[in-house]
Amino acid sequence: MKTLYIILYLIPILTFSQIPEITGTAIDTSNYVFVRSKIRMQSIFIKNDSTNVKYYYNRALLYKEIHDYKSALKDFNKSVKLYPTEFTIYYYRGATYDRLGEYDKAILDFNKALELNPNFEWGYVDRGMMYFVTKAYAKAEIDFKKALELKPDWTLPLTNLGKVYFEQNKFDEAITHFKAAINSDSKNYLAYQNLGFTYFSQKEYDLAIESYSKAINLFPKYYNAIRSRADAKKEKGDVNGFCEDVKLGAKLGDAKAILYLKTDNDCGL
Repeated sequence: MKTLYIILYLIPILTFSQIPEITGTAIDTSNYVFVRSKIRMQSIFIKNDSTNVKYYYNRALLYKEIHDYKSALKDFNKSVKLYPTEFTIYYYRGATYDRLGEYDKAILDFNKALELNPNFEWGYVDRGMMYFVTKAYAKAEIDFKKALELKPDWTLPLTNLGKVYFEQNKFDEAITHFKAAINSDSKNYLAYQNLGFTYFSQKEYDLAIESYSKAINLFPKYYNAIRSRADAKKEKGDVNGFCEDVKLGAKLGDAKAILYLKTDNDCGL
């Protein structure tokens, strides 16, 4: 039997969840109208054929695209009942549970996806992230290393391993892995951001600013890095540089920067 991701032809399979999502930018809703029109189309297909798994699965992915995770979960649940042996359904449902903050359920679904496909490298990455957010760092480390066995020099698990080591105060190992992630992919702005934060925690403010700046150059709208660079400039006593970054973050929609500008007079407002 062909696997589900091969037979679903109505919409392209979305990229794997790649947990964590970009949380340092404003949500882009520009395509929501188009996505909702595709959801309505899938709903018509379901009305005409309520036993066809591909329509529920496709609609679930579309709901996920517009961050309607509760609706996505309902369709993934229906998909599992109709097609209980397809690992991609469990994988995406696990990613949906993650978005809803139900990490234990996400882990169970990633477990099932890996049971059905033990060489699915994304399953190890995302289950590792669930272990990471629940502070099961030893398990997270094992999963990220397993992902690297399956896909050597992969920048994402290298970055995540750096985060695991940082949380355990193993700063030298964290820096090593963030740099390895950057060597693997020079456009990995998340690795630069995390490298900057590691330097910041060690009061290496110049190195932190350099790393944050590289993240911003790669992703100019990434206001987490802009705010982080502002913090490093403030620690150095660069008030003008701090204010420039706070204003830039506010312009990009950073709620924390906006609140600061409204409540603090350091930046001349």
